[in-house]
Amino acid sequence: MQINLNDQNFEIKRIFCIGQNYVKHIAELKNKVPQEPVVFMKPLTSLVPAGGKAVLPKLDCNIHYETEIVALIGKRGRPESVSEAREYIAGITVGFDLTIRDLQTKLRSKGLPWEKTKAFDCSAPLGKFASVSPDYDLDNMVFSGSVNGNIVQQGNSADMIFDIPTLLIELGKYWELLPGDLLFTGTPEGVGSLTPGDSLCARSPNGEIFNWQTG
Repeated sequence: MQINLNDQNFEIKRIFCIGQNYVKHIAELKNKVPQEPVVFMKPLTSLVPAGGKAVLPKLDCNIHYETEIVALIGKRGRPESVSEAREYIAGITVGFDLTIRDLQTKLRSKGLPWEKTKAFDCSAPLGKFASVSPDYDLDNMVFSGSVNGNIVQQGNSADMIFDIPTLLIELGKYWELLPGDLLFTGTPEGVGSLTPGDSLCARSPNGEIFNWQTG
């Protein structure tokens, strides 16, 4: 999947995701506030472009929606400061991190990996990116998610435990960031269940609205 932004094409390389990055969401799942970012990854097959169909796993399970701000990385390297990390952000949009919640709870209780719960096909509906200027306010990005026309989540990046530059610095300790990398930044409170046939909608920080159908 390619992203075209300001006449530049980005080939998506990796999808980094952050868990437990909003205090109220952590509370609703009865988890502990992390002392450092919780990082996991999704494969490219998880992506569903705006207007696409997210085919849910044919399992007897509880699949949750999680609305999130998503950042597009535009340069290669390992940022070491907040000001440097800001220069890596080429674009911002909104998306969903779909999660098999009951299986995640079970695997987590046993100390096992949760790829099955986060990395399944079509688990990352993704909006279209808007470019980020040097003075773009990363600390006051408002976004929301809706299911079947009802707003179910509303968030603001001001409420993140770890802001985006901090997350990029953390990732850079382990991976050299590459143009085309994506970062899903965590979800606010209000997560809930999805069933096949539900309509998903998300409003990005710049006001654009994106839609997906589940199946």
